[in-house]
Amino acid sequence: MSFIRWVGLLVVGLVGLVFSVRRLGLPAQAVEQTGRLYQRFGSDGVSYGMIALTTGMTVLGAVLTWRAWQSLRH
Repeated sequence: MSFIRWVGLLVVGLVGLVFSVRRLGLPAQAVEQTGRLYQRFGSDGVSYGMIALTTGMTVLGAVLTWRAWQSLRH
């Protein structure tokens, strides 16, 4: 069960990372302009924050998926 959970985390992280990299350089939407990242870092702050979070999710998902895969094999 946990293997499926970690694969899900990996997939969500990868999809989020792709969308946040594609979002980089575009102007912030109206709903994003009220957030702390936009107020502190400007228009690209939202994209950089998304990239940081989804990179962490991807790395964590990859490590935990690898460990779960190794435990299933043994």
